[in-house]
Amino acid sequence: MRRGLRRIRLPRHVMPLMAAAVALLLFALVLRSVDLAQLTRSAAALPPQVWLATLAGAFASFGLRAARLWLEWRSRARVDYRSCLRLFLLHNAAVAWLPLRSGEAVYPWWLHRRWQVPLHDAAASLLWLRLQDALVLGALTLACFGPGSIGTSTLLAVLLSLLALTLGARLQSNGLARWDRAMQAASSTQTPAPARAFTRHADRLLQASRASRGGRLAWCCCLANWLIKLAAVAWLLGALAGLPGGDAWRGAIAGEWAAVLPLHGPAGLGPYEAGIWLGATVHDPAGALPWAELTGAALLAHLCWLLAAALGAAGALLLDPLPKTPRPRTLP
Repeated sequence: MRRGLRRIRLPRHVMPLMAAAVALLLFALVLRSVDLAQLTRSAAALPPQVWLATLAGAFASFGLRAARLWLEWRSRARVDYRSCLRLFLLHNAAVAWLPLRSGEAVYPWWLHRRWQVPLHDAAASLLWLRLQDALVLGALTLACFGPGSIGTSTLLAVLLSLLALTLGARLQSNGLARWDRAMQAASSTQTPAPARAFTRHADRLLQASRASRGGRLAWCCCLANWLIKLAAVAWLLGALAGLPGGDAWRGAIAGEWAAVLPLHGPAGLGPYEAGIWLGATVHDPAGALPWAELTGAALLAHLCWLLAAALGAAGALLLDPLPKTPRPRTLP
């Protein structure tokens, strides 16, 4: 009986290849309805100040995300804003260009190798950054996709966010107290050695998650970053495809959610454009929005942000020399 229930183990390279195939399929569906010649003419006809303003919004959001890192590590790792900006630019380019979000590994690797941060603390920091992004982006999603007007949806998003933060703080305090009691019980000699090793590593990661992550200013930087980034993308979508403001914002937000999924190939082409199309047309059941113009605008917006990420990483590599590896230190 056990022989019939054995799990089928797939080779390690099968799942990445399947995810890349899904991404390429989505990208092929996007390109199928796009007239590349018309798309090139539309991009050339757009005033240069629109492209410059979009790139300026991209670099402003980069600066805010670097400030968010600096607020977290300025006292714990004693680094300056310039080092945090360089780390973010390289990390952002790796996430944007490498497939399956494999570029996320740059962040903990850099913290460990350059700033001598323990890996469990670096992993906790990355997890918190992504959780913070998800909470802020989720609140903005409620504001744009919620029922009623934008003002009513925004009020609902704020109230739900405050309720979630309040309940989350209460659950965190109770959960940490229970975890401490469980750790004391697991440290006894009667507990099997593998279980003690697992709980020890889990406790190190949880203790790292208790560290300060920048406080309220970090939340403000996260919110401002997303507002600027989404506004820049929405403005570009409106200029290229003639989208109304609400549809452009919904498309920009849905594109960001699609980019989070580990299904995209190199440069994330495919899911991002599909997400923009889905978000922009969710309130358009009659199909009044032009499909070809919308997918072409989504592709151009994506390429613009890929260009900004590449320029940022190139500037970080060319203008700033490699920092010296600091001496090992114990983080507070």
